[in-house]
Amino acid sequence: MRTMKYIKNIIAVFLLIIVVIGCQEESTVARDNAFTALGFTTSFGAGVNKQTTVNQFESFMDLSSGATRHEWRIPEGAFFLRGPIPNQVKIFDPFIINPGTTVSTDRTVHVLFKDGSSSTKVTLYNEFADSLAFQARRWNPADSTVVDTLTRTIRMGDKWVYEYELNLDVYDTIVPEMRIRDINGVNIDLQSTDVINLSQGDQLIFEDLRSPSNNARPDLTTFRITSRNPFEVVYDSEEMTSAIDTITFDAGVGEFTGLLISKRDPTDNLAGDTQRFEIPVIFNVR
Repeated sequence: MRTMKYIKNIIAVFLLIIVVIGCQEESTVARDNAFTALGFTTSFGAGVNKQTTVNQFESFMDLSSGATRHEWRIPEGAFFLRGPIPNQVKIFDPFIINPGTTVSTDRTVHVLFKDGSSSTKVTLYNEFADSLAFQARRWNPADSTVVDTLTRTIRMGDKWVYEYELNLDVYDTIVPEMRIRDINGVNIDLQSTDVINLSQGDQLIFEDLRSPSNNARPDLTTFRITSRNPFEVVYDSEEMTSAIDTITFDAGVGEFTGLLISKRDPTDNLAGDTQRFEIPVIFNVR
């Protein structure tokens, strides 16, 4: 599945990349008739939005010709992997090579991301003997437009430098956080409370905080209340886009437990995530 996606993405980028070849104005003789060109592709394909998740890897391939120096640079907290990586593999840590290294001179690299951040950057750095320009056309599905990006090499001494930053959005693993308030809006301290005593018909306000300090961005919430004896689900909000739900304890007396399920649905380009949080109190309804 991932291999086919990667091949299709490479083909898409080949169709959309335009390479313009130039040379220094004072040079009129080709250097050993060498072909020089700029180009790269990634496993993200030609889309403008480059999204992935922690503990997943993405591939980056330099297609340039004639570079006198080449580097892929990744942020700290990301790791280069040894390829090829079989499709059925789910855990990629055993493929990590040279932990702590953030620069590779390999033309193709596979990068495992461990930190969730919307401002993750991977940089392609190449040096050439001649000047070059690179124009990429990418499809933006958000507004059905084509985005053109033109970059040129910069002369630094006797070389021409091409440095291009790819901005990635790395989604974190969901870390569920929540709070409970009484019907008057007063917060209940879940850290120091073991039992919440209620009368039948009382209401509590449950809120999924959607992990504001975490870059996971869940968008679906489920609250579930279960009777301990007999074991039975007595309330299930199913999946809500709303993060707040008011629950009425009217399913009888006894002890009940609660559960928060925080979820992000998968998309064509992004893996989903679902995490469960056992509410650490007993709801004692009398």
